[in-house]
Amino acid sequence: MIQLTLCVTTSDRDRPSVLDTLRRLIEPTRVLSGCNCCDLFQDAQDPNRIALLERWEDEAALNRHLRSRPFRAILAVVDLSVEPPDIQFDWVAQGRGLDYIEQTLCTGVALEASQ
Repeated sequence: MIQLTLCVTTSDRDRPSVLDTLRRLIEPTRVLSGCNCCDLFQDAQDPNRIALLERWEDEAALNRHLRSRPFRAILAVVDLSVEPPDIQFDWVAQGRGLDYIEQTLCTGVALEASQ
């Protein structure tokens, strides 16, 4: 899996336009072959900080997306960032969920009991 994280900081003036553009792109991106996730976030303390998170099955799916019309619109949003955008591609080999928390808590309880 490959995770794309894009963070931009907008001006007060551009924020509504940036959010509207990204909101309109979420659903068309979600239905693309190989897209596992596409979500939009806005910082609770600084509403001008906006993040887009995408997860792709493989590099071929991601590359198709990077060449798509929706992604060109995302790049236009990047141009509106008042600070250098943070764009990160992470290749994820393994993911875990609640099972990891349970294992860690159980192991921690066992360790505490033996001390």
